[in-house]
This record gives sequence, structure tokens and C-alpha cells, in this order.
Amino acid sequence: MDVPSKVYAGNLASVDFLEFVKSNNVALVTELGSNNFRDVGNLGKPIVFGVIDPSDKKSNEPFLAEMRSVALNASPKLTSKYIFSYMDGIQWKRFLSQFNVEPSNLPTFFILDYKAKTFWEQPDGETKQSIEELVKAHYNGDLTPKAQGTGKEKTPWYLNPYIIFFAVLALIGAFLLMPLSEEEMEAINNEEVVEPKDESKKEK
Repeated sequence: MDVPSKVYAGNLASVDFLEFVKSNNVALVTELGSNNFRDVGNLGKPIVFGVIDPSDKKSNEPFLAEMRSVALNASPKLTSKYIFSYMDGIQWKRFLSQFNVEPSNLPTFFILDYKAKTFWEQPDGETKQSIEELVKAHYNGDLTPKAQGTGKEKTPWYLNPYIIFFAVLALIGAFLLMPLSEEEMEAINNEEVVEPKDESKKEK
């Protein structure tokens, strides 16, 4: 099943053991499809997402070999934080288009946070990073997050223009509805009352 062996050092009758089995019962490099994509995404780890053209074996074999090598031989503190996977980029080209993946540019790879709907791809520049370099850059926080489905850089929620607009409206509404203080009420009561004048009675 290509699932690497891992040692559990806790209580076998605990909930922690069940979580350990669940989170580690995945292949070294998992093939993703409609039958398991959601389950793998819900494991809570970023997915190192390879995309291949199954008909191009000449390119696929070294690409998948590199991914397996990184998953198996890179630093455990790094690999333990990620799930390594790949997907058929021809069959699932429509789905993968939301991550800037083009069928004409395979094999390729990116990193996906399934729950946050966020992904990270190669940084701008002529030099492309290897799989391990991209994973290290993501681990160190050196990559720009992008929103799934747009390919645009993901801005923090508090900079969303809609949130800013409604926050301003809320502040204005709160200011207008704020009750007057005792000092303000007293100042109003002490103001001189000006009587309306009858302008029809003018001195002759």
C-alpha cells in the first residue's frame, strides 16, 4: 500500500492513538481523485500537490520519483507537516484550473490548504524551485498565499473592502445612536430660548 511505517509511543487505548492512525494512514505519495480528495484534505495538513499527464511517462517517472524521494528522505520535521500527493491533470483539468494549472504545462506542483481554500505556487522569477525547495519555502513562510479559484494574492480578512465598508457604517450608526451625556443635556437645557418674531408687525 506504500504507507511508510511510523512508531507510536503513547497509550494504545487512547483517543490520541486513533488520531495517530487516521492522520498517518496515507500512502507516501497518494493519488488523489473524487473518491479520496475530501478525506485527504480534511486531515488538516497542507498538501504537496503534484499534477501529471498520465500519457507522458517519460516526464512522469522522474517527477514522481523526486516527490517520493522528498517525502521519504527530507527532514522529518518538514515531511511530517505535509501530505504528498498527485493528480491526473488531464482528467481533472477543469478542477485544477482554479490553481493556475494548465494541461500544456505538466508535470507541475503546488501546495494546497484544503480547508482555507488557499494555495501556494512557484514564486515569480525565471528560476523554478524543486519540490523540496518549494516545501521549505512554504514551511518558512516565504511564499505568497493565493485564493483558490482566483489565482490572486490572498489578502487578510480585515482588509476585505466589504468588511471595511460595513465596519465604517457600523461606527457611523453607533455614533449617531449614542445617547447624550449629562453635561451635553445640561448645556442644551441652559441655552437661551429664542422666540419666533411676528414680522408682520413692524414699526411705522
